Amino acid sequence: STQSTWVHEKVGPTFISKYITQPPDDLHNWQALTARLEVMSRLVSAIGFSPSPGLSAEKVMIFALTGVQSQFEAVHKSATDLVLASHTKAGDSIWEYIVHLDADCVAELRKKVIQKAKNNLRGGCSMKARLNAEVGMARAQTKTGAFGQ
Repeated sequence: STQSTWVHEKVGPTFISKYITQPPDDLHNWQALTARLEVMSRLVSAIGFSPSPGLSAEKVMIFALTGVQSQFEAVHKSATDLVLASHTKAGDSIWEYIVHLDADCVAELRKKVIQKAKNNLRGGCSMKARLNAEVGMARAQTKTGAFGQ
């Protein structure tokens, strides 16, 4: 008789990120896309980004930007929330991914970053989030190169 070998992996952000950063088989399944974006947003908010093979900024942003351009409102909203969570954790480094979108998407995201920054500056967030908000808001308002302008 053959004995099966089980490979055990710890369930954590690295394990989960392998699955949530892969697009679902059916790209028109907006519920699956929305759920993955929401899980990513929560993970990024809670732990930030990790080097590969974990939850890298590049993997997250590629997935988020696909969602930002979605025709499905729920997917678009969840993807935008993920971009905002990413900006809170990583600051303006995420704009290197965003500048390749069309001008309307960039303008919409810039507006939302400014609004979130204003909300964060009112309190209730970490010092790093406040600093990212201040820098992001200043750069967005002056339309510097970080925003593709």
